[in-house]
Amino acid sequence: IALDALKVDRVIASPLPMGSGMIVCEHGVFPVPAPATAEILKGKPVYGGAWEGEMVTPTGAALVATLADAFGPMPPLRAAKVGYGAGHRNPEDHPNLLRGFLGDLDEPPALLEKVIVIQTTIDDLNPQVYGFLMERLFSVGALEVFYTPIQMKKNRPGTLVTVILPESRFDEVGAE
Repeated sequence: IALDALKVDRVIASPLPMGSGMIVCEHGVFPVPAPATAEILKGKPVYGGAWEGEMVTPTGAALVATLADAFGPMPPLRAAKVGYGAGHRNPEDHPNLLRGFLGDLDEPPALLEKVIVIQTTIDDLNPQVYGFLMERLFSVGALEVFYTPIQMKKNRPGTLVTVILPESRFDEVGAE
């Protein structure tokens, strides 16, 4: 509800600290992170630490895994608002806080977009097919397509096909 009310269109989260030690769950004593938390955060960036106890709860993990579009260091932005949320525990060596920044990215979005370069070599293709291939690749989202003449093994002429595409379009372009 808060993200909708604040008109947030992108959430970027830092890697998540896992904590250390043991936690008492309904099914017994387990190592931190709790099994549910570990399962939810599969594939997400996390790191260990010397902090004793649970640093990310299953609920927190579910929220971040669902809402975050990207993980990494805080990008350059013009912060308009800063919000804090405090947990109920009070560790002695660090604050038990969640901090969020609301603002506009200070870089053009194009600089934040990830691209992929796909290359392959072809040594036996009717030259008339290259134009059709280029049209098809552009039609499914390639940003750039180019051909480079090369010499292959046994001194055969060949063509290096290079395709630059947004990371989000890899499956569509890769299928072509």
